[in-house]
Amino acid sequence: MKGAATWEILMGLETKLLEIQSQFKRSPSWGWDNRYQCLLAVQTADEAENLNEQLGDIFENAWGDEAGKTEYPPEIQKLLGIFEGLRSDQTLYTIAVAGGFIYATTWPWVRSTQVSFRMGFFQPDATDEEHDATQKLLQKVYWDQVFEGQD
Repeated sequence: MKGAATWEILMGLETKLLEIQSQFKRSPSWGWDNRYQCLLAVQTADEAENLNEQLGDIFENAWGDEAGKTEYPPEIQKLLGIFEGLRSDQTLYTIAVAGGFIYATTWPWVRSTQVSFRMGFFQPDATDEEHDATQKLLQKVYWDQVFEGQD
């Protein structure tokens, strides 16, 4: 990945992360989701109340039954393949940046009042090596800047 594209991705993620953090009733503790290679926070449904509405204002696109968009373009289908699809109560948000897109998801838990929130970057045309390198960079940058000092 070229330096300018990397910078654009990092700045885009930081901007979106700050916008999103301001929407939570209680600031969540962030972690790294190794399964999906993205940022992860968990909130109660009450703490995440109105989050979908706010994310709809922050991102360009919303996908899923709740958002009324269930016909997905190929690049969204590719990401959803990694996530193994969306349940009817899950929503995916995207905004284009640097040949890919920043995404966020809200995933209510099936047998709990918790909501998982994930955020990351996806380049649909990246090779496996490019994808791995990007995710390692994002993990390092956000671990150093965002996660430091959190339990």
